[in-house]
Amino acid sequence: MKKEVIIYSRQDCYLCHEVYAELISLYEDFIDINMIDVDNDITLKKKYGLIIPIISIDGEDFSANPVKHDHIRKILDL
Repeated sequence: MKKEVIIYSRQDCYLCHEVYAELISLYEDFIDINMIDVDNDITLKKKYGLIIPIISIDGEDFSANPVKHDHIRKILDL
Protein backbone atom coordinates (compact mmCIF):
# COMPACT_ATOMS: atom_id res chain seq x y z
CA MET A 1 0.00 0.00 0.00
CA LYS A 2 1.33 3.42 -0.96
CA LYS A 3 1.73 6.16 1.63
CA GLU A 4 0.21 9.57 1.05
CA VAL A 5 2.77 12.33 0.86
CA ILE A 6 1.65 15.94 0.98
CA ILE A 7 3.82 18.72 -0.37
CA TYR A 8 2.74 22.10 0.91
CA SER A 9 3.61 24.55 -1.84
CA ARG A 10 2.75 27.69 -3.74
CA GLN A 11 1.69 27.96 -7.36
CA ASP A 12 4.89 29.52 -8.71
CA CYS A 13 7.34 27.76 -6.39
CA TYR A 14 10.01 26.21 -8.63
CA LEU A 15 11.58 24.43 -5.64
CA CYS A 16 8.23 22.82 -4.82
CA HIS A 17 7.98 21.41 -8.34
CA GLU A 18 11.59 20.18 -8.16
CA VAL A 19 10.84 18.39 -4.88
CA TYR A 20 7.76 16.79 -6.45
CA ALA A 21 9.79 15.55 -9.43
CA GLU A 22 12.56 14.26 -7.16
CA LEU A 23 10.16 12.34 -4.93
CA ILE A 24 8.31 10.81 -7.87
CA SER A 25 11.54 9.74 -9.56
CA LEU A 26 12.82 8.01 -6.43
CA TYR A 27 9.72 6.73 -4.64
CA GLU A 28 6.90 6.46 -7.17
CA ASP A 29 6.26 2.80 -6.30
CA PHE A 30 5.83 3.68 -2.63
CA ILE A 31 4.00 7.02 -2.48
CA ASP A 32 1.07 9.03 -3.79
CA ILE A 33 1.73 12.77 -3.76
CA ASN A 34 -0.84 15.47 -3.13
CA MET A 35 0.35 19.04 -3.66
CA ILE A 36 -1.50 21.61 -1.57
CA ASP A 37 -1.20 25.33 -2.31
CA VAL A 38 -0.94 27.07 1.07
CA ASP A 39 -2.18 30.33 -0.45
CA ASN A 40 -5.63 28.77 -0.87
CA ASP A 41 -6.04 28.24 2.87
CA ILE A 42 -5.43 31.06 5.36
CA THR A 43 -4.61 28.61 8.18
CA LEU A 44 -1.97 26.85 6.09
CA LYS A 45 -0.61 30.17 4.86
CA LYS A 46 -0.16 31.35 8.46
CA LYS A 47 1.31 28.01 9.55
CA TYR A 48 3.86 27.60 6.75
CA GLY A 49 4.42 31.18 5.63
CA LEU A 50 7.58 31.32 3.55
CA ILE A 51 9.07 28.01 4.70
CA ILE A 52 7.67 25.98 1.82
CA PRO A 53 8.10 23.41 0.47
CA ILE A 54 7.11 21.25 3.39
CA ILE A 55 6.71 17.49 3.09
CA SER A 56 4.16 15.72 5.26
CA ILE A 57 4.10 11.94 5.67
CA ASP A 58 1.91 10.23 8.27
CA GLY A 59 1.16 13.61 9.82
CA GLU A 60 4.83 14.45 10.30
CA ASP A 61 5.85 17.72 8.64
CA PHE A 62 9.43 18.50 7.73
CA SER A 63 11.28 20.93 5.50
CA ALA A 64 12.02 19.85 1.96
CA ASN A 65 14.88 22.28 1.56
CA PRO A 66 16.89 20.10 1.19
CA VAL A 67 14.95 16.86 0.89
CA LYS A 68 15.89 14.54 3.76
CA HIS A 69 16.04 11.19 1.98
CA ASP A 70 17.26 9.25 5.04
CA HIS A 71 14.21 10.47 6.94
CA ILE A 72 11.84 9.64 4.07
CA ARG A 73 13.27 6.13 3.66
CA LYS A 74 12.87 5.54 7.41
CA ILE A 75 9.20 6.62 7.34
CA LEU A 76 8.58 4.48 4.26
CA ASP A 77 10.44 1.49 5.80
CA LEU A 78 12.85 1.29 2.85
